Amino acid sequence: MNEVLSSLPTGNAVDGMASFNAASLRSTVKNVFQRNQERSVDDHMAEEMQNALNSYGKVALKRFIDNIPMMCIEIMQKFADKMNDVLSEVADEDIERIVVAPSNIATERNQLKRKADTLEKGIVALRDLF
Repeated sequence: MNEVLSSLPTGNAVDGMASFNAASLRSTVKNVFQRNQERSVDDHMAEEMQNALNSYGKVALKRFIDNIPMMCIEIMQKFADKMNDVLSEVADEDIERIVVAPSNIATERNQLKRKADTLEKGIVALRDLF
């Protein structure tokens, strides 16, 4: 069908009506069908398999897309319970170790804060001079 439709002339449309030469159309359709008849059985089987696989792919994709929201809802419903289970097994020491910064980083942060304060005081002092 696609080969027949693609081989047909577009024609000149006048008032929404296209005019075609009947003999030319008959010849075009006959040529397409003749080419189809000359194809081997393997070619026809391969085309049928391709059509079946294309159809299966479209259906499978649609089903997959339709299932995504349901999978997301299921994950979100289970997330809170799983998180509570995991967090209930965590010891206070583990939480403190994760939340509190290591001493060397805390020391460096305090030093940088002192340097920033000193620089800020210097900027204020320079503004007062001018």
